[in-house]
Amino acid sequence: MKTYNLFKYRIARTNCEDKSIYKNDTLVKSLDLFFSDEGLSNRLEDSNGEVLSSFGVKDFSVLTFPGIDRFLKWHKEKALSISDFFGYPNATDIEFVNSWVNKVFENASGDVHFHENISHVVSTFYPVVPIDNSADLVVVNEGLDHSKLDLYSLENISPQNVKEGDCLFMDVITPHGITRHSNKDSRITFVFEFKYIG
Repeated sequence: MKTYNLFKYRIARTNCEDKSIYKNDTLVKSLDLFFSDEGLSNRLEDSNGEVLSSFGVKDFSVLTFPGIDRFLKWHKEKALSISDFFGYPNATDIEFVNSWVNKVFENASGDVHFHENISHVVSTFYPVVPIDNSADLVVVNEGLDHSKLDLYSLENISPQNVKEGDCLFMDVITPHGITRHSNKDSRITFVFEFKYIG
């Protein structure tokens, strides 16, 4: 696990080397089935282009996806290993406040945004990332909610260049956006907002 500061925001980053944790047959089939729902629409306020998401889908939680149990255990272990870094040295558990999954298609991007300050940390995990010309998560210094990434100078942005199996943990108030996804194959992201307990 690597921990570092970008501007005034805390970031932790790791990679899940065991693909069976996040690409087991059951979980892959669960994702395929979910995203095949023709009633699913673009639900992300700050997205540009085609982005399917479970955000706002009633009675849905990533936590109940068949095949996700081993990943959630892995995620909890990683989150607790950095609780001190995020200011919660006595944490013994985490409590998920919200979770969703996004599927980003070619030419889609995301405006600058941050998450509600009702959690401690937001984490993003990337189970599917095309190797070339995939979108990046970009941390923005003093970024304004719902603003465009291209409004910010190079010294005020920091692309994180994510790849498959990566997991990033950030202060929940960290402004970030998503660059244009320029691969014909889609990218999938799990997003979790959680609190430290204990």
